[in-house]
Amino acid sequence: KHFDTIMPGFTHTQPAQPTLFGHYLLGLSDMFEEDISRLKNAYEHTNCNPLGAVAFAGTGFPISRTRTSELMCFRKEVENANKAVGDFSYLLETIFSLVIIMNNVSRFVADLIPWTSTIYGMIEIDDSFACTSSIMPQKKNPFTAETLRSTAGAITGSLMQGINITKGIPLGFNFDLLCFGAWSIDQIDQVYKSLRVFRGLVENIIVHKEAMEQLAMKGFSTATEFADRLVSNHGVNFRTAHGIIAGAVRLAIERGDDTLTKE
Repeated sequence: KHFDTIMPGFTHTQPAQPTLFGHYLLGLSDMFEEDISRLKNAYEHTNCNPLGAVAFAGTGFPISRTRTSELMCFRKEVENANKAVGDFSYLLETIFSLVIIMNNVSRFVADLIPWTSTIYGMIEIDDSFACTSSIMPQKKNPFTAETLRSTAGAITGSLMQGINITKGIPLGFNFDLLCFGAWSIDQIDQVYKSLRVFRGLVENIIVHKEAMEQLAMKGFSTATEFADRLVSNHGVNFRTAHGIIAGAVRLAIERGDDTLTKE
């Protein structure tokens, strides 16, 4: 949909080079695809059958762990009973995977929030995901995006809580682990709800293409292309080309311009 939507690209929060909104979104898509892969890997370590471990020493009853795995769709049986009871690293791995997902959500909304301001005017958030100010009638605040950014911070903190809970527990059954397990379910549920909200936010954003393209031309964002042309078309080494274009930018600023043209 946005393969030809021109927008300004940023480095260090400064205008850098023109890019495409579709290119930006595809980068996010690739990041989330890796997140899904990471979460699937965590599921592989989670989906193991602990039946028969009991307290830590196993059971003498003639149970069929293989049959239980078949019925409950476990990937395999946990071989060591002590590990089955005392190892909750699969939960840490799951939460870690969720932390990265929410960090990527947070980084996207960190871009989105300023882009919705009247200073940029590149993006508009749907009314159902925004709110007004308590005193300023003209405001349309990106409330949902800010809440998602906050949630990302909370889930990041929860990972450290989980590590601190488990790091000093002796191997074997301890009640700390049951508390950690119940608490982890709450974190997973919170991320699940957040991602549902995030999906609705993204599906309903309004892209102002003209504003994006106009901003892409400002801040001397074509300077790199001019330097590249000097190299490719005129055989100038890039160090020299860099200096020439930097001088041209300086002259343009003194003239009061904010763009470079062929003239």
